[in-house]
Amino acid sequence: HEKDIEKVEVLLIGLGYVKAKEATPAHIAFNHKNYRPIEVHWTLADTRYIDDVSKYEREIWDRAITKEIGESSVLCLCPEDFLMHLCIHMAVHMRSGGFGLRQLCDLVLLVEKEGLMIDWVSFNRKIKENGIEKFTKAIFSVCSTLFNLEIPEEIKDSSADRKFVKILINDIFDSGVFGMKSIDRVFGNNLLNADVVFSDEKLPKMSNVINIICPPVNSLSDAYSYAKKFKILTPIAWIHHFFAGIFNKDYHIFDKFRFLLFSTFTFNKRSKLIKTLEL
Repeated sequence: HEKDIEKVEVLLIGLGYVKAKEATPAHIAFNHKNYRPIEVHWTLADTRYIDDVSKYEREIWDRAITKEIGESSVLCLCPEDFLMHLCIHMAVHMRSGGFGLRQLCDLVLLVEKEGLMIDWVSFNRKIKENGIEKFTKAIFSVCSTLFNLEIPEEIKDSSADRKFVKILINDIFDSGVFGMKSIDRVFGNNLLNADVVFSDEKLPKMSNVINIICPPVNSLSDAYSYAKKFKILTPIAWIHHFFAGIFNKDYHIFDKFRFLLFSTFTFNKRSKLIKTLEL
């Protein structure tokens, strides 16, 4: 529950975790020098990329179940809500940058193990109510193609286009794990997410390209603190930012050429895909 965040923060800090500076509308993160980072979520959806599902979320606590993990009793989503969570999570990642095969494997394993416990008529209604019907049915078609998953009749999409399913599969393979497999894909997705209201234009708005090269000064790192303190130095910070990108040793010169040549192509391709998925 959102009201428990402060209690969770106290517990994690007591275990040696440090709260990360950056947060999203969906979670806050905690890092530890010896252990894996932890994300604390109070919502299933990131409202920057998907419609508000708060009405649905209020109901999940009534259906939550208890499971034993080791010697601990843990509160979990019921199988139907867990499947909804996986689909919402994938929809958010698809909209923001893409996702890889691992999340599909999660879905297939859950359906194969717990499918008989899921009310598929109810599930079909929920994906419609929460605006992810087209996306979810496409993902089930992908899982059927890749893993021979048997799709329940209640959510089978008889109109599924094989060509479109193949395009979606290619996007998933191109995504790596988190949609950041290549620099041109990263910046293509940045352009896509900067263009909040889609248009019928074939190219991203020039203002979005400019925003990546010359971002708002407050979004820059502490290396540009001089411009944050004295706004008149913003043009110098942009020049600094531009040349820092050109000479950044983290990216090979080939990656930089890919960014210049293919970012707009990635934007166009993913923009069309996301429109078709109605995300």
